Amino acid sequence: MKKKLMTALFCSSLFLGLAACDSEESSSKEKQANATETSEASQGDKDVYQKEVKAEINSFVAEYDAIWNEHWKPVWTEASENPNMDQAKIKEQMETIQTKYTDLSTRIKASTINDKLSDETIKEDLNTFKKEFSLAAMYRSDAARNVVQGIDGLAPMNDRMEAAKKNVELSDEKMMSAVAATADIEVKLGSSK
Repeated sequence: MKKKLMTALFCSSLFLGLAACDSEESSSKEKQANATETSEASQGDKDVYQKEVKAEINSFVAEYDAIWNEHWKPVWTEASENPNMDQAKIKEQMETIQTKYTDLSTRIKASTINDKLSDETIKEDLNTFKKEFSLAAMYRSDAARNVVQGIDGLAPMNDRMEAAKKNVELSDEKMMSAVAATADIEVKLGSSK
């Protein structure tokens, strides 16, 4: 009887031990499967980022720089060389800048680039990029608006030029934050070059 009891206890222990091992093995297999899915999702996000998202970001940045280089810089280079430059020409360029940066900001906000990815932290970084980059464009738009206000006599020109300068500085700060967000994304995806 004692022997049967010992055998029964031993078998029970063995059964429970095997069940626990099987449970740990299942848990380990589930973890491996989840890690594989995460790795596949990360690889998928990396591919989508490299092929689609990064191209859209680069297009936004190129447009942002082109507006500045084609409209802002030339008018102020000319104005510094010719203090008697026609203010109507300056105003026209500033209105063009204001419109283009406002349109760019609106398109950035409406962009669905973050919908193309699955990782929530990367989506958050893309939202940060969109927010900061949109603000950078709006600050440049505001700088142009400040100049127009001065030309129109709505406020003293010196005050408006100081406001424009401040908005350009704020724009640069926001652009740096936007670029930092894309750098974070590339590090997380392992795609930084």
